[in-house]
Amino acid sequence: MTNKNQAILQMIRGSQGHLTAEQAFLLAKEKGISVSLASVYRILGKLAEEGYIKRIKVVGGKDIFDKTLDEHEHLVCLVCGKVQDISIANLRKTLIKQTGIDSIQSFNLCIDYVCEDCQNKLKNKKKEKRK
Repeated sequence: MTNKNQAILQMIRGSQGHLTAEQAFLLAKEKGISVSLASVYRILGKLAEEGYIKRIKVVGGKDIFDKTLDEHEHLVCLVCGKVQDISIANLRKTLIKQTGIDSIQSFNLCIDYVCEDCQNKLKNKKKEKRK
């Protein structure tokens, strides 16, 4: 693994939450890692392909990269894009039982919702319009 790839991987592992490629690029710049946005895209893709991180495809949004490799699911806010890890007990077993396919290798479940902060902002906007 190249030094840049290693630096980006360590940065991702030390980050809070989930990052888009653009956020990873800005964080890299902040940490003094000299890399272009195109290189960040390439490096993140390679790290995900090699199993060091997870790539989460967000329908209608930008892919996010996750340092947590164990099976878990995600809540994705439709308004602000915030991503939160959740764990649904026995999901793999349920999928196998429901589909009859016992060779499921992996799955990616993103549940779209509106987070509490965004719900409050939307409520406040509605109140302001009524005044």
